[in-house]
Amino acid sequence: MDILRRILFLALTATAVVAPASALAQISPGELSRAHANLEGMRNCLKCHDLGEGPSDNKCMECHDEIAWSLGRDRGFHRGVAGDGKKECYECHSEHAGRDFQLVHWPGGVNSFDHSSAGYELAGKHAGRKCRDCHKSGFIQEDLSRFGDHVKANRTYLGLGTACLDCHSDPHRGQLQGDCTGCHTNDGWKPVPGFDHARTAFVLTGRHVRLKCVKCHPTVEAKNADYPQSASFVRYTGLAHNNCTPCHTDVHKG
Repeated sequence: MDILRRILFLALTATAVVAPASALAQISPGELSRAHANLEGMRNCLKCHDLGEGPSDNKCMECHDEIAWSLGRDRGFHRGVAGDGKKECYECHSEHAGRDFQLVHWPGGVNSFDHSSAGYELAGKHAGRKCRDCHKSGFIQEDLSRFGDHVKANRTYLGLGTACLDCHSDPHRGQLQGDCTGCHTNDGWKPVPGFDHARTAFVLTGRHVRLKCVKCHPTVEAKNADYPQSASFVRYTGLAHNNCTPCHTDVHKG
């Protein structure tokens, strides 16, 4: 059967060289999708197919180098399904089914996608978000424009980072070194079960233990070009605490 496939493909390729366009239209297995419409025509077969072999993953990667880049860094969904003897590209992205055929198939729908298969599990409030709440141009960390015009920032699922501050603004204005998960969880901004004041430079004792944070940590107004979202923030670091008087009035007047 494999020999017959090769002979048939060679015959079709030879026909492509000598046949007029009207004859080629009769031989094509079907119209290409809109994304690949520029490759229409039998003379372009070998841009995607190996001679006598069918679709070529290597040729796919020559055009879709953004996927090759992702695979090379062991990132994203394709690392689990493509390359190293895994699925061939055409097994998920079939062609010749017409201009309006969708090359990306989502079993069960896009919102049923198992995000852990892309290397980042959605937990807590992340699990309830729609895909485009996060996968949008404003959150893309990588310069995907270098891969060409076919990578659309408003359509791609590539290029996001996994750090909290890649998507979320920092309300602490860099005071806490950006290690959000040291205090917060994916279930909500508050409470902060990971925070322990005993690990800071000022251990709370006595009546200090029962005080609310705002009693000691003031909200200040300070515009900063690095944090344009809000001019106000809570001051958590840089507070004087070498003695009592930065917070308490000295009734003894020195």
